[in-house]
Amino acid sequence: MATKNTDKAAIANLTETLKLVTAERDEWRRLSGEWQKRAEALRHDMVTINRKATEIQKTVKTLQGMMKS
Repeated sequence: MATKNTDKAAIANLTETLKLVTAERDEWRRLSGEWQKRAEALRHDMVTINRKATEIQKTVKTLQGMMKS
């Protein structure tokens, strides 16, 4: 009889642990998705910044060429 109660308690503890671990895993997945979105937004911003920098470099070269003439 004591073994049966011990088994029930062990099953209850394992069930509770499984719930906690599952909740933690789901939270990590959610956070991972958020970070992926942020990383993609940063990549997009970097592409935009690089394009603008290229435009500025071309303008500077054009102006330098005009000043030499």
